[in-house]
Amino acid sequence: MPDGKPMTFLRALFRLEFWGLLVTAYAGMVGSPILLSIVLCTGILFVSGLYKYVLLWPRMKRIGAQGLFWETLGFSLFNATGAASAAYLFGVFDGWVWGLIR
Repeated sequence: MPDGKPMTFLRALFRLEFWGLLVTAYAGMVGSPILLSIVLCTGILFVSGLYKYVLLWPRMKRIGAQGLFWETLGFSLFNATGAASAAYLFGVFDGWVWGLIR
């Protein structure tokens, strides 16, 4: 967390990432198209974490590590895609368990 406080459930309720993952899991549970759900959630996760990298850019540019910056940004996008896929697959599994998906 940017302010140094630990994450609690109450604080998570006010975070965009929480709602993006929750809605993606629900979309998987009701049978939404996989590409639509994962791309939208990846965008939400990537944009909500982008402020960290905007603050990092001037320091990386000053020391000449632009390549490392873009690599870090790519890994962040890869991580967001993995989290979105996992949330969707959890929703599919949950829908299967509850009998919503046949």
